[in-house]
Amino acid sequence: MTDARLSQGLRLTVGSPAPPARLSQAVRLTIGAPTSPARISQAARLVVADAVPCVTSWTQAVRITRLDGVVHAYTSLDIPLKWGGLVYKACPSILPSASQSQTDVGGVGSIELSGALARDGVDEADLYGGLFDDAFVEVWEVDYEGTQSPKRLASGWIGNVKFGKKGYVIEVVGGGARIQQLSLVNTYAPTCRWKFGGPECGFDIEGAKLLGSITSASDRGVFVAEVGLSSSGASDFSGASEADEGGGRQWADGIVRWTSGRNAGVETEIQSAVFVGAEITVTLWVVAPFLPEPGDEFDLLPGCDLTRDGGCTLYKRVTNFGGFPDVPGGDVLQQTPDASV
Repeated sequence: MTDARLSQGLRLTVGSPAPPARLSQAVRLTIGAPTSPARISQAARLVVADAVPCVTSWTQAVRITRLDGVVHAYTSLDIPLKWGGLVYKACPSILPSASQSQTDVGGVGSIELSGALARDGVDEADLYGGLFDDAFVEVWEVDYEGTQSPKRLASGWIGNVKFGKKGYVIEVVGGGARIQQLSLVNTYAPTCRWKFGGPECGFDIEGAKLLGSITSASDRGVFVAEVGLSSSGASDFSGASEADEGGGRQWADGIVRWTSGRNAGVETEIQSAVFVGAEITVTLWVVAPFLPEPGDEFDLLPGCDLTRDGGCTLYKRVTNFGGFPDVPGGDVLQQTPDASV
């Protein structure tokens, strides 16, 4: 073979010794060349050495504090968890599915809690009845071995509750969303801006309530009951005697607070109430969780339409009225002359 300038590929073909080539680590491993030391993370070394991922002792703990003071505590651990003075149930009734954290004040910052209804967990009747409305929720990450400090992942207040085939989804809104929901200024409106029965209103709702007992119910939204004055007496309102004079309108927009039966602890809003002697026929805006049964007892709390000539006149609280019906609204300010007149 003559001494010719051959490419590296040709020399390899005819058997000439190949010059040293720059090979990657992967190629050296393939042809058997020794590898250079590589920087491997601790996690990678553990996986290579033991062939299993690291085991953690962290678990999630969810605490729900309702407005009535009842506390529900659950953990994603498969056994009950004792932490913070509470026993967290190992219950599949509520499972943290996702969390979102935002630092800006205007951000919503929410989490979702989802799961299937369970007897020892969140009860369907309580959810339907509104007992979890505006409850405070905290989601923690806890080391069940107690060697590391707990971390609070998220917190907020229960908002919307959705029901589906596989269970429910509870939306928990954070502090930023709560600030957005609060009105920071007093607005002018024709209706009263005070809460009926609140300190600005000055009316004693509890003193005006009636005690009722179900006699019959056609469905969960309409029932007939016998009513009478409460044992404390009606200090601000004479109850049934003026119910006939007012046609029952003081009970419209009122509240049925169930004190016994399957609906005990639930409050439902009244659409209309019609008195016939000592009996009253009540129609609810939102149906009760369960069909009322004869003998079920409840408190009948009056309501107010928040107008000056309506509720305030009926309850003799015109001087406490918080509305501005005489202030022109935006429709009046935008009126223009009628050229056709």
